[in-house]
Amino acid sequence: MTVDLWVREEAAILLATLVACGLLALGVLDLVWPTKPRGGR
Repeated sequence: MTVDLWVREEAAILLATLVACGLLALGVLDLVWPTKPRGGR
């Protein structure tokens, strides 16, 4: 029924939000502690 669709959509939105937060955290960590030296030889 429609309840399954709502649950599935909510789970997809939650998963997308978690993935976006994870990527944002990785970007911030890369800015704070760069893994590769920038402007190095």
